[in-house]
Parts: sequence; structure tokens; C-alpha cells
Amino acid sequence: MNSLRVRTLPIPLAFTGLCAFLFAPAAIGQINNDIFSLTPKPYYRFVGQKETQSKALTPTQDTFTNKPFDSTYNEEVLSPEMPEFVEDDRGMRPTKYQPHWGFLHYNKDNEYLQRINPGETFFGNQLWGYSTMNLGRSDDYQESISLSLGGLVKYDFGGYESKMRFSPIMQIKLQTKKGTLIAGNLISQTQHNLPEPMINYDLAFKRPIEYGTQVFKRTKHWDTEAWLDWRQLLDTQTFRQEIISFGTRIEYQLFESHKHALNAKMQGYLMLLHRGGEGFRYFLPLMNRGTYSTGFTLYSDRKEAKYCNIPKFTLNAWAFYQKDFSPKLSQPMREGTAMMVNLGIRLNRNQQLIFTGYQANKFTTPLGAPFYQCVNETNPIYFNPVRKIVAARFIQRFHLVSQRFQLESRLEPIYDLEDKYLLYSLGLYLKYSM
Repeated sequence: MNSLRVRTLPIPLAFTGLCAFLFAPAAIGQINNDIFSLTPKPYYRFVGQKETQSKALTPTQDTFTNKPFDSTYNEEVLSPEMPEFVEDDRGMRPTKYQPHWGFLHYNKDNEYLQRINPGETFFGNQLWGYSTMNLGRSDDYQESISLSLGGLVKYDFGGYESKMRFSPIMQIKLQTKKGTLIAGNLISQTQHNLPEPMINYDLAFKRPIEYGTQVFKRTKHWDTEAWLDWRQLLDTQTFRQEIISFGTRIEYQLFESHKHALNAKMQGYLMLLHRGGEGFRYFLPLMNRGTYSTGFTLYSDRKEAKYCNIPKFTLNAWAFYQKDFSPKLSQPMREGTAMMVNLGIRLNRNQQLIFTGYQANKFTTPLGAPFYQCVNETNPIYFNPVRKIVAARFIQRFHLVSQRFQLESRLEPIYDLEDKYLLYSLGLYLKYSM
């Protein structure tokens, strides 16, 4: 099979996107995707000492917080100037209900214009609501169990064929001194903090809810997470195969937070995807694929960098390896490698600038961002064994009225060094959550 490439010239649109990037008003490593979470994310913070045990160790975080933590350690506390994010001890009383609701409007246009990576447009709304009931807690506030019930409605615009989709929310969360266990709805896939070649943040529009089991553990130096996502149930009547994904993230932080001007993390990632075909009358192709990554992150960690939870400077460097263990390949690459470097700069509290260099050799993974792949996963007859990409991202965030109301825009020009193509992506997101 040979790779096929579209030879149309998207010069006017690409040139417009590049000009917008270069002349944007007042222009980090891995991109921050808190805008897609189901709870308000406090973007502006200050770093202080631990609060009294009754508050700092009170596990009153929302069901979908971005970093569940070991209940014995929590150095970052919210600013008292933002009382809307502070909950008192009453939130942990048994049978206490905590209602949450919000909406997200998303408008993202990926103009990649290649058959190996044709691009895609996402335009729609999400509306969710759920209530968290705290079933019990220990006397020292270090252990708790809670139940969340509700649902999410997603509506993508697209003419008369547009359909409204409902996803139930049902989650049990057990927090102990040793870590956190979640069963039911998992924290959004964009919050797993994996590099984009392994997990694409566009999944937040396609499949905003994950179902399965998730475990967290965080200490002063270690941050670990493992999850099992049952993505599709087997149905022998319709010949629908089961699809299961498993992921693990392990990070070791060199210094305690805010003790040095610079800090570093050693990181390891694993992603496995299984598609089963047993039990059918006719043989269906099985799929077993694994993606592995290791690397490090260097970032500024000064205590003076307050009122913002994003470092002033970030450098990511990762190496990737993928292996297809399937009996018969569904795409032409059995194994491959890739390397990625991100350099991020926080220009001010509202703006980030990110530069990316990426090179891949026969690398492909089904859940990663498409323009990092060497194979079109939807139509594998289009492939290119080598990918060389440089990219830049400009991100602007605004909080309207309060931190619960967020407006974010993204401009992402990408240059394909192999095919000499200038690609781009534009995104605009509006979110309210409480």
C-alpha cells in the first residue's frame, strides 16, 4: 500500500490562520484542558500553608476534581478571595446533598486537509447536572465515601440529522488515607494528563463520559493513576465487539512543590486497547494494541508565581513506542516509535504560548491526536511511515463575572515538514459550571 496525499493548496485559509497567530493581541508544555471538565476549575490560586485539619483534610472536593489527592497531603489551598470554591465542614455531613450543573459550548475546526489526516469540525453543546451525596466520613476527615447521580446531554449541530444524546452519571467515590477509588463514571479522558499522541483531547466532544474503575494515589513526590474504561459492550445480535482500554500514569516529582525555582518530574505512561470478537457466529478481527511512553518535565516552581496554577516555564520531552499484538493487523504498522518536545511559556495569567516538535516512525495509536499518527485509523489505506511536525499554540483564557464562567480560545498552526503543508486548528469554548 502506498500513501496518498491531497495536493490541494489551502494557502488562503492557512495564511489567514498564521497571520492571526502572529498578530494576536498580546500573545505550556502539555496543554491544559480544565475547560472540558464537569466542575469549575480554580485557575487563579495562591500557594499557602496547610489549613487546619478540619478544612485542609476535608475531602469535600467535587466528584470530578482534576487531581484527587492523598488525603494526608495537600499543600495548595484556594484563595480566600474566592469563597465560591470554598466549602465548609457541613459539606461532609451524612445525607448532605451537593448539586452541580453546568454547560459547555464548543466550536473547534481542524483544517488539516490531508487524507492521512483530513481534519474534523466539532460544533455543539453539552449540559450536565448531578448531585453528590456524602454517605459518611471518618472523625478525622481523612476517609469518606460519596455517591453521585445525574446525567449529561450532548447535542451536536449539523442540520436535521443532529441528534441529542444522553449519558447517565453514576459514581461511587471512596477516599482513604492511602488513595482514592472511583467506580462508575471516571474523570474525563482529557484529565488523565497523558501526552496528546496517546490521548486526543477532541474525545471530550465525541465521548465526554467514561465508565469503569479508577484509582489515584498522591504523595509529596509520587503521583500515580490507573483506570479501566469499558468503552463498548459486546452484543452478539448486532455483531458489536467489546472495546476496553486500560491506562496507567506514574510521575515522580524531584522536589516538594514551591521549594525551588525549578522542579522536575520523571514520567511513565501506558495505554492498552482491546477489541474482542469471541462468541460470534462468524470470526471478527481481534485487536490488542499497546502504547508506552517515558520522559521528563522541567518547569518553574517559584512560590512568587501566585494567582495562577500554570508554571511560567515548562519543558516536556517524551519518547513513545507502540506495538500491535493483534493476530491479524487492521492497519499496516506492527510497531513504531516517536519523540516529542514541548516548550511552554505563560505570558500572563490569561495567555499561554506552546511550541512543539514531533517526529514519528511508523507510530500509530487509536486514541491519540490524528495529526501525530502515521496511519489514518478510520481509513488505513492512507498512511505515511514518517511524520515530522512543528506546531505552535496560542491560548487565551478569560473569566467572566467569576471563575465559574470561562471563555477560552485556541489557535494552533501546524507545519508538516514531510509533506510541506501548513495546517491549522481554531477553537472557541464557553463554559459555566458550579
